[in-house]
Amino acid sequence: MYKFIYPISLKGDGEGRYIVTLPDLPEAVAKSRAKEEIKADALTVFEGTLALYVDLHKSFPMPSPVKDGQESLTVLPSLAGKILLHNEMLKAHLRPVDLARRMGVRPQEITRILDIRHKTKIDTLFLAMKALGKDLQLSVE
Repeated sequence: MYKFIYPISLKGDGEGRYIVTLPDLPEAVAKSRAKEEIKADALTVFEGTLALYVDLHKSFPMPSPVKDGQESLTVLPSLAGKILLHNEMLKAHLRPVDLARRMGVRPQEITRILDIRHKTKIDTLFLAMKALGKDLQLSVE
């Protein structure tokens, strides 16, 4: 079971701003003007990178542990579910139309489910995983 908490690395740019990187996602780089903006900027670049991976049919990396001195980005369960669904579809060599057939829905529904910026209910992600023969599990610690 994964905890969807991604590390964030920060460096000063010499001009009072921060260069924000996500070590697990080399493509994810942002600049923040203030320390208060770091997490919002990291989330924006995280979502954009995830959308890129979906478009490129590339597996999305799972988070590595957060190290001392790093900030962290906690991913909401619905977004974590989309990451898992995307990766499982790639492993199974399933196209959205194939999953739509398995779920008995239109292909456009699957396109919306995989759209990073579209809000998807966790129940819908659960059903999509079931159609892949997988269980989507939540836990409380």
